[in-house]
Amino acid sequence: MILSIIGSYIKIKINNKILTVKGEAHLPGYRSSDFVIYSHSISSWDPSDNNIRIGEEEKQKILFQIEQEMKDRNMTVEIV
Repeated sequence: MILSIIGSYIKIKINNKILTVKGEAHLPGYRSSDFVIYSHSISSWDPSDNNIRIGEEEKQKILFQIEQEMKDRNMTVEIV
């Protein structure tokens, strides 16, 4: 579940763990996505679970979940 969308990150909660995904929000109306996600920023959960690494398969599931939730909010996301 997306907890917040800030100018430089999206904060999500999955299975009682929090993750901050870095990126950039864009202004609407310029033919760009609403938010760009930096996929390389997804490597471990936020404290107190930051010792738990996020593997590639789990990262893809996280990105898919973010894309779906953004779509439900009528927002577009680009993953780089």
